[in-house]
Amino acid sequence: MTTMNSKTHKGNKMKNLIIVCLLCLSLQNAQANEATAQAIGGTAAITTATAIGVTSSFYGGAAIVSGLAWLGGGTMAIGLGVVAIVPIAVGGAAYGTYKLIKDDE
Repeated sequence: MTTMNSKTHKGNKMKNLIIVCLLCLSLQNAQANEATAQAIGGTAAITTATAIGVTSSFYGGAAIVSGLAWLGGGTMAIGLGVVAIVPIAVGGAAYGTYKLIKDDE
């Protein structure tokens, strides 16, 4: 029963984080300038890093280690690098998408 509650709790937190990220990306009245795009990219990166932390907090050490090793193709250090790159990539994508949308208008 506790596993089901943990999964539900994790799912709700993930949904809330996704909603925050989407709200940041859908700023309709924001002025198209560099500071706004940087703020959106930073928010998306922080939200993604938080989501990774929240998700991993529900797993034991063995699950985290094996997950990192799987991501790294058998090497946990490379897996950790892959996980560290994800927030940077999401932030860059959010920044680029915002700039592309606002520059087209």
